[in-house]
Amino acid sequence: MRNSLIAALRPVGRTAYQAVLVPLVLLPTADAHQHAEDVVGVAALDLAGILAKVDAAAGTPIADALDLHDIILEIDNKSMTNRPDLWGHYGIARELAALYDLPLKPLPPFTCDAGSDGLTVTVEDTERCPRYIGAAVEGLSVKPAPFRMQSRIWRVGMRPINALVDITNYVMLATGQPTHAFDSDNIAGHIIVRRAKDGEQLELLMLEMK
Repeated sequence: MRNSLIAALRPVGRTAYQAVLVPLVLLPTADAHQHAEDVVGVAALDLAGILAKVDAAAGTPIADALDLHDIILEIDNKSMTNRPDLWGHYGIARELAALYDLPLKPLPPFTCDAGSDGLTVTVEDTERCPRYIGAAVEGLSVKPAPFRMQSRIWRVGMRPINALVDITNYVMLATGQPTHAFDSDNIAGHIIVRRAKDGEQLELLMLEMK
């Protein structure tokens, strides 16, 4: 993607499963942007909405237009399953700071005034999950996350969904602490943490049954 250019839109005879990065065709129409998503296969980044806001001339490298210049280090955590403190970006940074005797930038402090608002949590399997906490937050709306957050999530192999889901994944990736957002309309004010039952299926975000 870093070597692609903003150019012109034309069919390239590829399906979504054969999608490759080609010179993009940017036309000022919604159909053109949709076709760009279909051809390039990066709809997860809301390409049409992003490109509509980009002020870049034809021929501008995509990496420049979308600020995608980056160096990504892929660390296989299968070799350090005994070090869950290294399962997030901050944990790796802390380890490197200790190894090379470098200063570590602290995480910014965060306080939250959210209460439980009737939400209760029951942990049935304390061996697998010693602690689980929840809080209720009101007045939220579902909309896309800022492009910078979408891009960072996408770069580490996850798919942006919306701002509410993305912020939980962003925190998890940064700190190694799993987090999740639930729609209060769907949980009836109660969360039960337990092991799956035999034959039980789970409906995922993309409506897939696992």
